[in-house]
Amino acid sequence: MKYELISSRFDRTGTPFAVMASGQVFTYDLRWRPWSGRDRLEWLAHARNYCQARTTTRRSVAMAAIAQITGDVRAADQARWINRVHRYYAVDGEVVRAHVADKTVVYERFTDQGWVSADRPAGDLTEVEPQAAEEFKATRGVEEPEPLHPEVARRKADPTAVRRAYVVTENGRDQPVARILSPGWNGNAELVFTSCGPDDAWRPSDLLGQIAAGRYDWTAREVDEAQSDAAHSAMRAAIEWADLSRWIHHRVRYYFLVMDPTRKTHPHGLFRLPRSGGLMDEESFRDGRWEPSFRMEDIRRCSSTFECIEVTEADARRYQDGWYRWS
Repeated sequence: MKYELISSRFDRTGTPFAVMASGQVFTYDLRWRPWSGRDRLEWLAHARNYCQARTTTRRSVAMAAIAQITGDVRAADQARWINRVHRYYAVDGEVVRAHVADKTVVYERFTDQGWVSADRPAGDLTEVEPQAAEEFKATRGVEEPEPLHPEVARRKADPTAVRRAYVVTENGRDQPVARILSPGWNGNAELVFTSCGPDDAWRPSDLLGQIAAGRYDWTAREVDEAQSDAAHSAMRAAIEWADLSRWIHHRVRYYFLVMDPTRKTHPHGLFRLPRSGGLMDEESFRDGRWEPSFRMEDIRRCSSTFECIEVTEADARRYQDGWYRWS
């Protein structure tokens, strides 16, 4: 069988972010999907300037690429647990939450009686922000405060302490999961950077303590500035691979304009980027119709106080129907 391994032209390592074979494609959603000849040609037209394909008949090479993609997705998902007790998901009009107990993900479903244990829902889970889950819970008339993680303890940094940098990796893998500064600045005992949050920012953390307590099968290794910068580059490359992979299955992607990237429920605008002919034609939704826009380009050039976060097509439809309110 012939396999095509797709990678970024700008990635000197040539790490694939998709594997194609026999009319199917394997990407960062971790499954083989049918891929018609029309979709393939359309995507190649869109991606020809920044992607490349190499062909192999060796199954072992293709399986190694799939293992690399799977490992990157797993590491990014684990990194999203940092500083979180629960994560929330929308499933068929309901909200499900998950937490980690003994390194196992446990799911709960919200009912009129509150949160009750449940099996993992079948199919794809769409993660939502805690604010969206709180609004859903309010419609059920039940309020429940989100507990703090028992391992999180706020410590004041010693201003005379030497700042150390750490790179966090999964046991057995070199791809960085996070970077840590300890102590941080502005009184924070520790700051973490994961490149998987809504705004790719340094955030207060107690990750070193959580690793020491055995919550993650990770290793924190003290590094110098050059090694920390190299880890940052590797993390950003993995994010780029995931982004390129998403274009394979999406002809259009949607974004909210927000002041606070953690509050998706308070958007100031809706934008979309269509995949067409190798050109990215940004549009904004205004007065019931789509119009040409350059706002997202301004944000990419750091000439705006707003930020853009990617949302689902369902979010975009709710925005157009007036479901979201302006802050």
